[in-house]
Amino acid sequence: MSEAQFSNLSRSGRTQGQEEMLLVVPLVKRAAYQQIEAMQAAEEAGRSAESKQLRKQIQRLINSLQNKNRVLLYQQLGGGIQKKLDQVTSKKKTSELEATVTD
Repeated sequence: MSEAQFSNLSRSGRTQGQEEMLLVVPLVKRAAYQQIEAMQAAEEAGRSAESKQLRKQIQRLINSLQNKNRVLLYQQLGGGIQKKLDQVTSKKKTSELEATVTD
């Protein structure tokens, strides 16, 4: 649902929608973070194909959440998950760089 569609709802419809979104957001965030952890674990275990597949799935979720046809709350959730994914990826790159420099 887009912001425009949401704002066109009746007051009770918006209230119900807000309540539902506030229940869904932490669940999606927790599931996404668990997938990121699984991606990290796969990478550390040398299962790069699995890690890449998990990353693709996470990125697909992020792209879906950040779609302009979503309410702002979901777009922001997608942004937060993207930051976490970028943070994990940058840590991996930093570790790889440090290993290369010390070799």
